[in-house]
Amino acid sequence: MKKTQTFLNKHWKKLLLFLILFAGVGALVYAQAKPEVEEVVTAHPEIKTITQTLDVSGIVDAKTKAALSFAGGGKLVSLNVKEGEYVGKGALIASLDQALLNKQLWYELNTFKKERIDWDQTLDDFEETNQTIEDNRAKEKDQLDLDNSVLKVEMQSLAFRDARLTAPFAGVITALPVPTAGIVIGPQDVFELVDPTTLVMRAAVDETDIAKVTQGLSARVTLDAHPDDEVRTQVSYISPTSQQSSTGTVFVVELPLDTVAGLNYYRLGMNGDVTIIIQEKTGVLSVPIDATIVRDEKTYVEVQHADGSLEEKEIEVGIETENEVEVVQGLSTQDSIVIPS
Repeated sequence: MKKTQTFLNKHWKKLLLFLILFAGVGALVYAQAKPEVEEVVTAHPEIKTITQTLDVSGIVDAKTKAALSFAGGGKLVSLNVKEGEYVGKGALIASLDQALLNKQLWYELNTFKKERIDWDQTLDDFEETNQTIEDNRAKEKDQLDLDNSVLKVEMQSLAFRDARLTAPFAGVITALPVPTAGIVIGPQDVFELVDPTTLVMRAAVDETDIAKVTQGLSARVTLDAHPDDEVRTQVSYISPTSQQSSTGTVFVVELPLDTVAGLNYYRLGMNGDVTIIIQEKTGVLSVPIDATIVRDEKTYVEVQHADGSLEEKEIEVGIETENEVEVVQGLSTQDSIVIPS
C-alpha cells in the first residue's frame, strides 16, 4: 500500500497529463464519428413575371429574290448595272450581241414569205384540178412547211427577246457573273437580284417544339455580326412541311427584319440567334425549378414548418422556364420551401 501511495505521489503529474490527453483524443474521435447535420436552405415563393422562351438559330434571307441568266450563250455587249445598285421592275440589266440573231430572224422571215407564196400557189392549183390522193398529200405537206416556217420565226423572235435580261421585280443587284461587258457568257452565269423589303430571318425549329410556335408570337433576333443590337420582330410564317438537318427533323419559321435598314445593315447569309417568346405571365407565384420534385406525373416541393419539420407538398404548376416554374395552387409567399444544395 505504501509502495502504491509512494508511486502516486511521485508520478501524479504524469498520470494527470495522460488522462487529459486521453480525454482529448476521445472527444476528437467522437466529434469526427458524429454525423454532420446538413443545413437546410429555404426560400419563399415570389411574385414575378415569368417568360417562357424558345431559343433557336437562324440565317438572314429574302422572300423575294431571283437568280437571273440568259437562256442561251453569247457575247455580252452591255452591262447596265453594278453590284449594290437598285433597279426598278423591268429595268434592262444586260444584253447579248443581237447582230447574228437579227440576221437569223430576217432569214426566217424570208423563208416564211417564200413558204407563204408556195402555199398560195398550191391553193390556186388545188382549186383548178380534181383532187386526187396525191394532191391532198401535197397540199398537206405544203401546209406543214408553212406552219414550220411560222414556228421558226416565232422561235427566233423569242431568242431575240431572250438576248435582253430585265428585272422581274424592283430590287438590289447583289451579284454579277462578270465585271464588264465584252465577255462571252452562258446560261450558267447568274445575275442575283434581291428585294430588300422582303428580308426575313429564317430559323429552324425542332419538331418537338414546333407545336408551341404560332404566327404572331413576339421574338428577339441578335445577329453574330451585330451582337450588341437586338431586333424586335414576330413570327410571320411557319412552314407546313419539314426539313432534315444535322440535328434531326425541323420546321422553318420566318421573322421579318427591319426594311428601313435593308441591305445596308443586313447581308444575306448572316447568322444569328432567335428568342421566340412562347408565353409570358406577370404577377404570378413562382419557385425555383430546382425545388420541385416530379413523381408519377405530379409535382411536389418540400416545405419547412416553423418547428423545423419538413413536409412534402403537392403543387399545381403552370408555365416553366429553365430556372423557374409558376405555382398555380398549393403554396403562398409565406411558405418556406427547401432548395436542394
